[in-house]
Amino acid sequence: MKWVFLAAAVASVGLLFGQVHQYFYFSAFGIAFVNFATFCLQYEDPAHRARRRIEDRLSRLKPGGIDADELARLRSATPAISAEDRAVRWNVMTLLHVATGIASLGLCAWGIMLRMG
Repeated sequence: MKWVFLAAAVASVGLLFGQVHQYFYFSAFGIAFVNFATFCLQYEDPAHRARRRIEDRLSRLKPGGIDADELARLRSATPAISAEDRAVRWNVMTLLHVATGIASLGLCAWGIMLRMG
């Protein structure tokens, strides 16, 4: 849905450009900006979660002793993104992205109606 909302936001800006009501164009531009910003901020969340998981395991290990091999392995490990990391977390950013996505779908439909009529 993220990509659909982003495509609708870009399409609504294009459809409402040069129409009689400039208010709708500037609204579409602002909504597209917020939609793109929330999309970009949410895009890296799974990688951040995987890195935090490794950092959490590192914080529990002691620098010397039996855990030295695992400590060296974790320091050089590439974070593996799991399905749990990719799961949608409903927070303010997600709700803002969905709200701007729905608004951009409405503005896209409005722009199509204006272009056809």
